[in-house]
Amino acid sequence: MTEQLSVFLDNRPGSLRALVATLADNKIDMKALSIADAADYGIARILVRDPEAVSKLLLSHGYVCRINHVLAVSADDTPGGLSRVVDLLGEYNINISYMYAFVLPETRTACAVIRVKDHTRAEKLLGSSGIRLVGDSEIFG
Repeated sequence: MTEQLSVFLDNRPGSLRALVATLADNKIDMKALSIADAADYGIARILVRDPEAVSKLLLSHGYVCRINHVLAVSADDTPGGLSRVVDLLGEYNINISYMYAFVLPETRTACAVIRVKDHTRAEKLLGSSGIRLVGDSEIFG
C-alpha cells in the first residue's frame, strides 16, 4: 500500500501555483499529481517520497492536507491495459473512489493509483489474481 498526500486548495487562480512553488522551494519531487475540483475548492493528490514530512511542511505553510492510503498497480501501457484491474474490482463489488495513472520511467509501464474503501480486500484480490502491486521503492527509485 502506498500513501498519498491530498491537499485542499481554494478554487481560484494562483492556488496551485503557490502549492507547487512551496514544494519546489523545499526541493520536494512530485512523482505524480492529480487535480480534482468542486465549486469552491480543489484537491491536489500527490505522490511524494515522505508524505508525513511533506504534510508537516504544508501544514506549517497554512495548507489543509491529509495522508490517504492508496493502491498502486502495474498495468500494460497499452489500450485496455487497465481493463483487467477495473473489471476485477467491479466483479468483486469493490468501488473505485478515484484513480489516476502515470508511467514508471524505469519500466515504461503504467502505474495506476487507486483509492478504494477496503484496501486490504482489494490488495489481496489483485495480488492473488496476478496483478502486480507497485511499491514505494519502484515509484520513488
